[in-house]
Formats: sequence, C-alpha cells, structure tokens
Amino acid sequence: MLAQWTYTSRLTPQELSEKLVKHYDDQPTFRLISRLSEAGVVVRSIHPPEGAQKAFFGHKTDTGFSLVQNRGKTNLTPYQPILRIAIHDWGQGSKVDIILKPHKNAKPLVGVFVVFGLILLGLGVLNIAVNSFLAICSCLFGVCFVLIPKYRANFGFNRSLHESKIAWEELPLKLEFWPNPNEKL
Repeated sequence: MLAQWTYTSRLTPQELSEKLVKHYDDQPTFRLISRLSEAGVVVRSIHPPEGAQKAFFGHKTDTGFSLVQNRGKTNLTPYQPILRIAIHDWGQGSKVDIILKPHKNAKPLVGVFVVFGLILLGLGVLNIAVNSFLAICSCLFGVCFVLIPKYRANFGFNRSLHESKIAWEELPLKLEFWPNPNEKL
C-alpha cells in the first residue's frame, strides 16, 4: 500500500514550509492505539495529540514533514496514510513530493488468515465425500479468510487516501496538483 502525489507552488521551499507549520499540531511520533469508534466497535488508529484542533498532526523531519490527517473519532482505520512530505527548490518555486504509506505496525495479519483459510479449504476438500454441505461451507469460509483481510486493508487505505487528499487540498498553501510528475511542465 503506497501512493504518491506531486504538487508545485510559486512559493519558495522556506516560505512553503513556514506556511505548512501553521496547519498541523505537533506530535513527535505516531503510535497505533485501540479505541472505541462512534459505532461502538473497537478499532486501531493512529493516536492524535491531546486537544488537536488542526486538520493534520505530525512533525518536521530532516527531509521535510511527516503528517497524518486529524479525523477525531470518525472513519478510524489502522491503514490511515502517513504523508511523508519533501519540499524541493524547483525553478521559480517549489516542488512538493508526498509519499503516503500506512503506519509500519498496521499489518492486516494476512499470513494468519491465509493459514486458517488454507486449513479450512483442505478440510473442505477432505470432507467432500462425508458431508458435501459442510465441505462447501468450509471451502467458502476458507476463500473468505484468504481474500477478505487484504481487500479490507486496501479498501481502508484507499478511502483514507481520498479523505487525506481532500483535507490536504483544503489547506491554504496555494499548491497545484501535478498529475504526471515525470512529464516536464
């Protein structure tokens, strides 16, 4: 799960960095916590700083910034992307490269589900002659165990990407999206 966005700006890298600092709450590290969602379900999410009011939270790094969208208690997912932002001098302005990845500890536990799914598939195949209904159910559950965790992780990450992009583009930074960064302007 990885995405990349590129933007350009007429502001210098220093001016753009100074503007960006005003739009996030400081948090030196990102850690996953378990919390109760509005629907009453325990979910894992990146822990925001106490009293965070801005659209993003994060910190300045050696190469730029690491930010996460501040969602409060809505649409929580452990696959929420961390925006790794690098601002480069680029002609008469700046080029902003953003690489988006989920938290390093946000694992979909695919390996565990695949093992159990394969066990269920194997049991289903072995028991087809004994009880075909249970064998078919076992095979269907096995397929679900193999496919659903990866689909859920990708769905959560892609939904979060869309929401993070909307929040990023609402910041008053005067950025222009560059759809094909390999092409010269």
